[in-house]
Amino acid sequence: MSGWEAWVNLALDELNQAHASGRIAPDEYRRSRRQLLAKAAMHMSDRSDTQRRRAGLRQPARPRPAGRRGRVQSAFRSWALGLWVGCMMLGAAALYWYWVIRD
Repeated sequence: MSGWEAWVNLALDELNQAHASGRIAPDEYRRSRRQLLAKAAMHMSDRSDTQRRRAGLRQPARPRPAGRRGRVQSAFRSWALGLWVGCMMLGAAALYWYWVIRD
């Protein structure tokens, strides 16, 4: 944690304690908290070099099929899905024979 982040955390902690003890009004608390968080956000957005370093540490994204159609097509290529469909068809044929043809 940088010095700036530590300072913001301490300032927010003091502000929260003051609000909890009733030393400052709720409106003043909200305004001060909003200002502190806005300053912290502006400071963090200036750190493009840190963001680039973090982006370099991330795992490269795996290629994914484009949209729903790619997922369905890859699923149909799977032998497990074919086996499942075959079992369901066999079960449907057995039920059809039992309830319709046998009588």
